[in-house]
Amino acid sequence: MPGLIAIGYITKSVGLRGEMKVIPLTDDPERFHDLASVWIGADDTTARERQLTECRVTSKGVFLKIASIEDKNAAETLRGSYVFVAEKMAIKLDPGSHFIHEIVGLTVETEEGEEIGKVTDVQKYPAQDIWVVQRGAREILIPAVKEIVRQVNLKEKRITIRAIEGLLDSD
Repeated sequence: MPGLIAIGYITKSVGLRGEMKVIPLTDDPERFHDLASVWIGADDTTARERQLTECRVTSKGVFLKIASIEDKNAAETLRGSYVFVAEKMAIKLDPGSHFIHEIVGLTVETEEGEEIGKVTDVQKYPAQDIWVVQRGAREILIPAVKEIVRQVNLKEKRITIRAIEGLLDSD
């Protein structure tokens, strides 16, 4: 199985013919139109390759029809699964941009070398992404903007931030 990247999450079956609603986890939902097959599973280790037969992209989400999924009951068995593509099919990112799976798990530290914690989630907002960093029992929200994020070093699994006033304060 190739390295896989999640690009969608199946939320429910739609209609009687086995169509599924997918919440896109990509900035470009139109990319689903270019896919002949996807991998579907609870995670990248259990995903199985499936052939796409139909794709619709609307303001309400992406709707996929998969070969061999012929009715609502069969589609319902895939609810809660992720839709993956092989890493080689990943969209090329702009310099300085990263995939969510590359950020989650990295250690965050200040420019002064103080370790803050690990990124546990990335929340997508219109203005910018917010990185959720676990610091002991607390969660710290770090805006993913260049004024705060000074360096992302994937090799060292480390993010360096400028801790502006109030960013790390307790509630």
